[in-house]
Amino acid sequence: MSSPKHSPVRAALSMQLQANPKLYSKTEDRWNNGQMEEDAFMQGGGSNPNHRNTHHVKSTDSKVCCCSRKLLWIIGAVACVFLAIALGFLIGFFTHYAVSNSSVTMTTTKRRTMHQQAVGSVTQSSIGEYERLHTSQQCQIGRSSCTGNLTDTLVTQLTSMGFKVSTSMYNVLLSYPDMTQRSSIRSMDYQGNTLQMVQLYGGQQDAGPDYNIAPGRPAQSSSGDQVSAGDQVAFGDQGAVLIGTSGDSMVLTNGGSQAMPVYTPYTASGTAQGDLVYLNFGREADFEALTDLGVAMSGKIGLARQGQSSATDQAKVAASHGISGLILYPDPIDMTSDMPMTSVMTPDMSGMSGDPLTPGCPAVDGIFRASMNSVDLPSIPIQPVSMATAAMLLSNLTGIPADGSWIGGLNVTYNIGLTGESRQPWFVELDVHNDVIQKPIYDVVATIEGSEYPDEYVLLGGHYSSMMTSMVTPGSSSAVMESARVISEMMEDGWMPRRTIMVGLWEGSEFGQVGSTEWVEENRLILRDRAVAYIDLAGGGSGTVLNTQTSPMLRGVIMESAEQIGISSMVNLDALRGSGDYVPFSHTVGIPSASIEIMSNQDIDSPMLPTASGMIMGVSSSQLGTQVILSLADNELLGLDAGAMADTVMAHVDNIGAFLSSRMSSEENNVFR
Repeated sequence: MSSPKHSPVRAALSMQLQANPKLYSKTEDRWNNGQMEEDAFMQGGGSNPNHRNTHHVKSTDSKVCCCSRKLLWIIGAVACVFLAIALGFLIGFFTHYAVSNSSVTMTTTKRRTMHQQAVGSVTQSSIGEYERLHTSQQCQIGRSSCTGNLTDTLVTQLTSMGFKVSTSMYNVLLSYPDMTQRSSIRSMDYQGNTLQMVQLYGGQQDAGPDYNIAPGRPAQSSSGDQVSAGDQVAFGDQGAVLIGTSGDSMVLTNGGSQAMPVYTPYTASGTAQGDLVYLNFGREADFEALTDLGVAMSGKIGLARQGQSSATDQAKVAASHGISGLILYPDPIDMTSDMPMTSVMTPDMSGMSGDPLTPGCPAVDGIFRASMNSVDLPSIPIQPVSMATAAMLLSNLTGIPADGSWIGGLNVTYNIGLTGESRQPWFVELDVHNDVIQKPIYDVVATIEGSEYPDEYVLLGGHYSSMMTSMVTPGSSSAVMESARVISEMMEDGWMPRRTIMVGLWEGSEFGQVGSTEWVEENRLILRDRAVAYIDLAGGGSGTVLNTQTSPMLRGVIMESAEQIGISSMVNLDALRGSGDYVPFSHTVGIPSASIEIMSNQDIDSPMLPTASGMIMGVSSSQLGTQVILSLADNELLGLDAGAMADTVMAHVDNIGAFLSSRMSSEENNVFR
């Protein structure tokens, strides 16, 4: 018979109790006491047969008691955790319910009343004050210093309104005309004689710190009227005074601003020579038509109309067909109003997006920058010219006559050029001098934190320029500032938005939306998670319609806002297309976006829309932007139309399916021929 000290029961119990030293020591003492009694019992011949069973009962009770106590502690702890979670949920639910009920009451009464008051406070006089101030503080091309710094002015104004204001600096690649060298267009014979010459900008007269005006050369409007320096001329819906002409550009003054020469940013510098060929709009389809006509294009200078493609896209297509230089002009048949013959259209730089040296990344310190040789910039000289210069060139062009849609509105015979290897008795020399340099640009962002949903951002934006006056008008920045002003007055009355409102003013729009693109690239992750919508006030010139390009999800919000302020008949909804500061928000991050721009009926082919003066439309643009922002920031439900988005996607799917079916049918027919 084995010794009790080494019994299986004792060994198993000892192993379990050793995990708890305190319990083990107490149990061990009790076990030893019981063992002593058991030894006495065994020596007495087993005179107490119940003694051993009693000992084991005591030991087992001790084990069960200790385990039960431990289990109760665990169950109690778990119950407390669940109770705390449930209590926190109930407190949060009822607190949110109370706040939500309060917010709903404010929205239906106080908030909507304050929205109406804010929108009604938008005035043309206030917009005009911002416009004059911003114009006076823009830097002019060729000037060594500026009379003011518009960025600092914007920061000061927005801070005084009660916004939390921040600025972001980006060191980007920009392009300016070289005013120390003369850029020109000449027609020459093959003996080297200059037949006609148009000086574009630069040279001795423009080399000083100020851009000198040479008044006195008469100009002509597209209707044939002669105008001279000092005459009042039509410039949109607001008159301007012709103070002189310089080179190809008519220089206008409006509120103290002078228009500087128009050029194409990032264009290749140099001299290109060759026969002239008329390209219509310079699209791929136009080049295919020229090839079918037998017109050789390699080494020639192209003359193309503006309005159907961006300047960068036109340059790429032209260069791919061997064109050595490109001249762009606005044709009267494509214009929406009677513009002076000496006016020049700003080139569309939508093919550029952000800093060329840091594609996809913000142009901040520490970011890798590509080399100039690897950057995809226009490879040929490009220059926009006036209708007068285009008419001069076209009037001397011979060869195949243009027909159909290739015939424009200038009072000349539209010829395309000569076929084969035939050459004109004269050729064109395009001499363009531009510089590319790295310079800092600044974005200004003003914020009001939301009272209930601070992590949901509603953004309002527009562009401004403190670098040049020729490329960007202040209509966008002044409209944004007017919206900010009336919102700040609401804050003074105790209003706070439910969602966070951010007001952005982007610099460098004339170079391909550089400012907005760089800001979005730097803040991409937080915008992707928190941005609700972006509304861009693009400004615009003369017009009678608020053309609103929008994501499908915002259509309902925009039209509802327009109806609330009584201007729904002035709004034309369109799909997002073209260029604008909304592009990085919509196309890069996927934020529902809209762009509100003043345009004419002819621009959007909507002759039935009512007409209104430019001043009224400027007010309406700011009012609509303000109402949309306030609705998105304050409504309990955003009202984004997911159904419209689904319909748009399905329409695209159907179009793609139809296109593929037609291509497959065409290929099958070709196989069996």
